Amino acid sequence: MNCPKCGASILDGASFCGSCGLQVGIPLFKSPQLQPPPKKDNKVLWIVVIVVILVVVLPVILAAVLYTMVLGFGGTSTQTPTSSLTKSSITGGYRFTFAPMTKDTPWSDVTIVLTDGTDAVTWSPWTTDLANGAPAEWVGGWQILGALEVFANVTDIAGNGYVNMGDYFTLTVGGGAFSVTTDYSITIMHNPSAAAICHIDFQG
Repeated sequence: MNCPKCGASILDGASFCGSCGLQVGIPLFKSPQLQPPPKKDNKVLWIVVIVVILVVVLPVILAAVLYTMVLGFGGTSTQTPTSSLTKSSITGGYRFTFAPMTKDTPWSDVTIVLTDGTDAVTWSPWTTDLANGAPAEWVGGWQILGALEVFANVTDIAGNGYVNMGDYFTLTVGGGAFSVTTDYSITIMHNPSAAAICHIDFQG
């Protein structure tokens, strides 16, 4: 090997020319400059976040919305229960007995509405009076319907404060009777939902 600068002979493996000092060997290794690590792809992270939202967070939110719609903020059910009434005669009036309710309903959530086609009267039982052990009675007192004084009493057979199968209320007329020529109607209203639980028509 000859020096490219001065042409002098250079021994194999030498790094410099012995005549002119030119560096002719393999240059010293230079370490590459450190490069910042490549940015991670955020797509995977976003996919994980979306999956967590769909699987965990969304069902919780939906459950909370449904709970609020059904039970309301106060915990009182706004879903209207259903039932039916059977009528039987008693002295001076009638007894109206409940069939099973489709859901637990406290007595304070119901209102008894009696109409004669022209006027209407209502009674709203108190749960506190009907949750005192079996049986419990609520005395609703009298209301004026047309020319009649109508008295209402409610009996909770179990005394648990809820409207159950077999619980009943009586409507009696003071000093008279329901007219055989008048169409009367009883509607049991569900106070939280403002909808009817059941309805029955009768004549005196």
